[in-house]
Amino acid sequence: MTVHFPHRLTKYTPQLAAMIAATTLGFIVPTIASAQTGDDMVVPETSETPSAEDTEIVPLNPLDLRPLVSGSNLSIPGLERAIAQADAEIAAEDYDAAYDTLITARETSNALASHYQKLSGQFSGIDNRIYEAHRGRALAAAQMRDAATYRLAFVHQARGQAELAVPLLLQVIASQSPTRELGRNSYNLLYELGFVTLPYMPEMANTADDATDDATDDATDEANVNASEADNPETDEPIIRPLEGGILSTSGLSRLMLDADTAVSMGDNRAAIAKLQEARQLANELSGFYQQLTSSFSGIDDTIYQIHRTNALDTAQVRDEATYRLALLFRASEAPELAVPLLMEVITSQSPTRDLGKQAYRQLFELGFVDENYPRGQV
Repeated sequence: MTVHFPHRLTKYTPQLAAMIAATTLGFIVPTIASAQTGDDMVVPETSETPSAEDTEIVPLNPLDLRPLVSGSNLSIPGLERAIAQADAEIAAEDYDAAYDTLITARETSNALASHYQKLSGQFSGIDNRIYEAHRGRALAAAQMRDAATYRLAFVHQARGQAELAVPLLLQVIASQSPTRELGRNSYNLLYELGFVTLPYMPEMANTADDATDDATDDATDEANVNASEADNPETDEPIIRPLEGGILSTSGLSRLMLDADTAVSMGDNRAAIAKLQEARQLANELSGFYQQLTSSFSGIDDTIYQIHRTNALDTAQVRDEATYRLALLFRASEAPELAVPLLMEVITSQSPTRDLGKQAYRQLFELGFVDENYPRGQV
């Protein structure tokens, strides 16, 4: 609709033209509103402006402007609700639902802890109040992450997948330390699964400062006795530990190495290569797991520290032996290029001064990868 002003009106003041335009537009606005609603609106000839008393003013809820404050999963209360839901699902033995809930809670809590940790770092030295607030939230989110991880390990155990529980429990121990309740429970669950041979008893712990060889042996013997008594105080039957003697153990690693030797003796190099590759991967995982436990118990319990340190070194030695044998098989299979990186790994791990390191370097010399023999003068 176009409004035309007669020519004779233009000689009047601009105020008059504005009044006429405003009066005309007052009838245009309702027409537009009816087009948006799709209804035929009858515009009254006159309309009254509602008074302030008739107009209801609804105040804004500040929480509506901050949607993450309540009801969001990306918050500490949201994580608490997820953990409570998982606990109810575990109690009902609905392990599939608990698994899904805990996976989501673990990912969310890890992201939340990282976000708050970054914010804490940004405000360090700038605003101590905000720094401490975000630091506290980061710690709370990390605690919820570890709680979800521990429950997820329990779900794996309940579903007959004890091997999947081990790395999760190790993560909790590294984060919490064995001196805290959640860390101690995680380590003792490793004992119940059969991954470790001694439970952690804080009252029996001895540190390197007061431990001698005799004291360590006595403590180990006494811990073994207490561990046997703790198996089942009411009967003489020990608790079944699913990982004890299984594939994720030093005995399982030894079986793989024996299987590889058997395959070699039968001339089946392909089967031997497959067994050695499997043994190498398993030994590397076990060595890493035991190394994590060694670090966690350093300065806390010297007996457990020494046991896991020995296990880490032993499994690393088996890994290097499997790697060396695998290189020999590749050389025998006329694939020397595949042998070189394996021999390099052995030398890096063992050092050229040890027997296995010397043998690995000797292989590099025989392959023609290096020109200098070691030790010097060796034919």
